[in-house]
Amino acid sequence: MFGPGPKRVLSLDGGGIRGIVTVGMLESVESLLRDTAAPEQRSSFRLSDHFDLIVGTSTGSIIATLLALGASVDEVREHYLSLGPAVFARPRLFGQFLWSKFDHVAFEALLKEKLGERRLNSVDLRTGLVITCKRVDTGSAWILANNPKAKYWPFDQDRLLRDLVRASTAAPSYFAPTEIHVGNGEVGLFLDGAMGGMNNPALAAFLYATASEYGLKWAPGENELSILSLGTGHLKPVFSRQRFRGEAAAGQALFTLKGLLFESQTSAVAVLQALSNSARPFSVNSEIKGFEETLIGGRPLLRFQRFDPPLARTALAEELGIKVSEQQARELASMDNGSPKNMERLLNVGRVLGQRISIGDLVPAQSSAAAMT
Repeated sequence: MFGPGPKRVLSLDGGGIRGIVTVGMLESVESLLRDTAAPEQRSSFRLSDHFDLIVGTSTGSIIATLLALGASVDEVREHYLSLGPAVFARPRLFGQFLWSKFDHVAFEALLKEKLGERRLNSVDLRTGLVITCKRVDTGSAWILANNPKAKYWPFDQDRLLRDLVRASTAAPSYFAPTEIHVGNGEVGLFLDGAMGGMNNPALAAFLYATASEYGLKWAPGENELSILSLGTGHLKPVFSRQRFRGEAAAGQALFTLKGLLFESQTSAVAVLQALSNSARPFSVNSEIKGFEETLIGGRPLLRFQRFDPPLARTALAEELGIKVSEQQARELASMDNGSPKNMERLLNVGRVLGQRISIGDLVPAQSSAAAMT
């Protein structure tokens, strides 16, 4: 993280079981980047060899942690395919409105199995790792990293990776909040990083990388800093006027929360595209598109690329050529449908979009050409 040269960041969104969509895209990303590595390094290539910082929120924090520990995308995929049936198979009776929908015990056991006793200062971390979460009892968004120059490193370095991932994935109504000892005998209560406005952590990653206060102090610039941002599939939350009015207060609150998450994601993309150069700008909405004609600051502060497949039935067919039934489309949009068939469909959505990613989307042309000679 502190060596010379351009810096590369991988940012991974939250989205529950839809994290398998991200894994599908990562298969192509890993394959493309492997081909740019030196021939003698290709057989052992991992994404942790390419990216200087891997950032994740919620389900993205699981993927980010595994990748930073040197897992291949194939290994991450197998972890995820076992995650769905183990954690999301049996919702608790009266879940969501009376208590958390899923029992966190199975999830915590799985995290312990995969991450063991490794801590944030573990030598097993092969690259920079950032995990986001929200501390409820102080109302503060937390960004935790294996960064020895961070202000709170003396407190953070001994935190168990599995505890941090558990905190980042504590989505309201899905999993119960989790407690972490924060130092000086104090215990904090933590929720999903999305509750801190970081469901798409790419903007937080940019600030963490460049702001002096965080300690990395990476130089901004199109040739100095790049961020690859991968989503878990997007679907704008829409309720008819009649349906929304007919919902109980709890239902209205849950819908509003989903809308806030969607807007925080798209706002992060809009800001970063207004600050950057993108090989293929991501369309935010019909008014601003991808900010192709806007460059705040007069020069690109980074190279930014966003990939996030649509999940609406019509858009899936028109943009990706994937045809599904109305019921299957509803299942794809769910963040907690861990059935094997749904996970395979989600994985396929990520793979189809991943096949459209080119090496030019990932690295500047001169960099890929130089690496392959």
